[in-house]
Amino acid sequence: MRDYRKNFISTERVYGMIVKALNSKKGFSLIRISDGETRVLGHNIFIHMHEIPWWLEYSGVKLPNEKVRQDLISAMKKADVVGLHEIEDHYVFYGLTKDILNYFNIKPKNICRINIAGELVRRGYLEQLVKGRKVVLIGRKAPQAVKVFSKMGALVTGVLILEGYYNIPEVLKRLELCDFDIAIVSAGIPASIICPEIALRFRKIAIDFGHMMDILIDPNFDVMKVIKEWFENGNIRKGGGL
Repeated sequence: MRDYRKNFISTERVYGMIVKALNSKKGFSLIRISDGETRVLGHNIFIHMHEIPWWLEYSGVKLPNEKVRQDLISAMKKADVVGLHEIEDHYVFYGLTKDILNYFNIKPKNICRINIAGELVRRGYLEQLVKGRKVVLIGRKAPQAVKVFSKMGALVTGVLILEGYYNIPEVLKRLELCDFDIAIVSAGIPASIICPEIALRFRKIAIDFGHMMDILIDPNFDVMKVIKEWFENGNIRKGGGL
């Protein structure tokens, strides 16, 4: 794939696809292959292990891990829309993403820009989607996000903590007890894996929301400060990143 950017669909089209899935009660998943996911996909092939940053375990996985890689590849093939890097000088992630797509022969159904979650918020589409809908919030900050989504008019029917890759099965099992239309998932790398599973298993909408949940809770959110505090609090010893 020489330049996948020419195949990006617009934010308006992504929104339209979600609305159509909601109205027809069909599953739909939107995921993002950001810095962490790209490193997981490329580790020990395009990226040496000594190049993996110290903070990656905050994103919910510990490398090396072939199972996580294969789950991510599968998720990219199952997802209805996949957000990908687009800026050539954004570290090396645009070129690396092209190499990964070619190496693993991954051909997503639809692709869009990596900042899709932020665009859905900025254009008011997220509020239109969740207003009057039953919403489940998934991630470390899910409890703090209840107030934000309630102000948008969402009917928050579930709050689930997804700490790391290891507890994806537990969260899927707990979702069986939830009544929801949309799952908003901010859980690092595991979010990209669980969203297609939610869409296929429950025939619901699942959106990989990234750090937008943090930003909606606190506009002054500083990701590196939060990561350092997470490690200092001993979360890694609790198995959070395994």
